[in-house]
Amino acid sequence: MFLAHFGMAFAAKRIEPKINLGVCILASQFIDLIWPIFVLLGWESVSPLSEKVGMNVLKFDSYPFSHSLAATFFWSFLVAGVFYLVRREKRPSLVLFFLVLSHWFLDLLVHEPDLPLLDDSSIKVGFLLWRSVPITVLLELGIFFAGIWLFLTRKVKLSKGSLISFIVLIVFLLAIYASSIFGPVPPAGTSAAMLAGPALLMWLFVLWGRYLK
Repeated sequence: MFLAHFGMAFAAKRIEPKINLGVCILASQFIDLIWPIFVLLGWESVSPLSEKVGMNVLKFDSYPFSHSLAATFFWSFLVAGVFYLVRREKRPSLVLFFLVLSHWFLDLLVHEPDLPLLDDSSIKVGFLLWRSVPITVLLELGIFFAGIWLFLTRKVKLSKGSLISFIVLIVFLLAIYASSIFGPVPPAGTSAAMLAGPALLMWLFVLWGRYLK
């Protein structure tokens, strides 16, 4: 999933206005934000598929530290706990906890059975919706645009500048998503670092959201 996680971030901002949108994006994308770091450190691994399978072009060989269910619970507690230590607010912290956790369950719907419950030797799960492009796109766009609607219909209206920035963000995200649908499979032999490294640019969306009120 990609757009659906942003949809959840936009919805969370509506549910709990005290949380900055950048923090919502950070939480909703957290395990994908740390995943490329772990790959570059050699703790996790990924390789290109020989051919595209529905929406998927990557084989996630090992990612228990970022994408196992147990690890996701840990990261959920960590993000929520840090926020609570800084802000001392229970409700926003609880929203962030479930926002981090939501990433794993949304991924569960689309992934191959490659999401471990604990580690690489444990049961791995995934409901395979990625194999159907139409179903995946409908699901992602549905969650994404529902989140946009909830964000834009808040009592607090965006300034003109923030609204323009938000629209540009949406167009940019849709363009990235379109490229993932129609883009080619990475060449055979592409290193894990080359596959995961560009994902570090996801941190820019956290900064982008930071300045949208």
